[in-house]
Amino acid sequence: MKQIFLRWVLAGVALCPFSALAVERPTCAVLSFQPGAGCTSQEATFISDRFAVLLAQLDKYDVLARSQMAKIMSIQKVNMSDYCSAAECAVEAGKLLSVQYIIVGSIGHVGNLYSMNTSLVEVETGKVTSTAVTDYQGAIEDFVKGGPPVNIKSLLVTKQTPANWDTLPEVHNNTSPNTALRAETREQPVHTYPLQIGILTPLQLAPEESDIMGLLLNLYGRNQDITGIDLGAINHSTGHFRGIGISYSPVGANIANGCTGVQVAVMELNWARDMCGIQAVMFGANRAKNMRGVQIGIINYCETMVGVQIGAINVITESPVPFFPIVNAHF
Repeated sequence: MKQIFLRWVLAGVALCPFSALAVERPTCAVLSFQPGAGCTSQEATFISDRFAVLLAQLDKYDVLARSQMAKIMSIQKVNMSDYCSAAECAVEAGKLLSVQYIIVGSIGHVGNLYSMNTSLVEVETGKVTSTAVTDYQGAIEDFVKGGPPVNIKSLLVTKQTPANWDTLPEVHNNTSPNTALRAETREQPVHTYPLQIGILTPLQLAPEESDIMGLLLNLYGRNQDITGIDLGAINHSTGHFRGIGISYSPVGANIANGCTGVQVAVMELNWARDMCGIQAVMFGANRAKNMRGVQIGIINYCETMVGVQIGAINVITESPVPFFPIVNAHF
């Protein structure tokens, strides 16, 4: 019996190899920015194309190629320029492109003062997670080169950038004439901690709006992006979880917006919207919206599946065989 169980676990690993676990990222698309005052549609499209290329270099998102976007919209007989910069338009376009996040924005200038406004929108909820404004006074050539990377760093609240960005025009946080590139964001910086110890959120060592890269020991703990080992009664990641989550409590759960790795629970529930890896529960249920790997439990449920379910009740709603006991699969 142990050998059979091990074989299924290895099958799950094969479906989502560890090389993939390290690079699994949320999907994102950049819509063509809307031309504002004094800006042509060609200039706005050119800058948004450059924005998308630089965003992909960060390895924070799987950025949908502009050519692929155009192809998808062409099939749907929709023009990318038809979408405005409002969140409602972003959600509609994001669903059409099947991405988790979408970036919309606008470009404009008065005289030699240029401005770039962007918003990052979560497609599923329609929530604007962050916004950024980048102003530049000087030549348009320098704005095209330096504006997008400054805006990206502000929008995503990140200081980690590719080495080649160092050769771009120097960024200043002042407004001295002809050299000022200024970015503002409404989001607070996200801090990363190596250790999390907590009893019940917000009674925890690191605040819930922070990221964790290391070890988590909680009764109930909640953070954003988590990378490492999460050991607790109820483990909750509001962002993406990468690693191993272990719920040891008779009444517990592993919960993640997205998960790349392993969720293991004694009882109750493993849940992830997008799961790549293994979900295993001794007495309880596994649930995912999009599953790639193996689910092992009394009840296994997902909407889309590339892999195998093992349990008394196995449900794959978007499958030719939506229900089958003992073993169900879809590839």
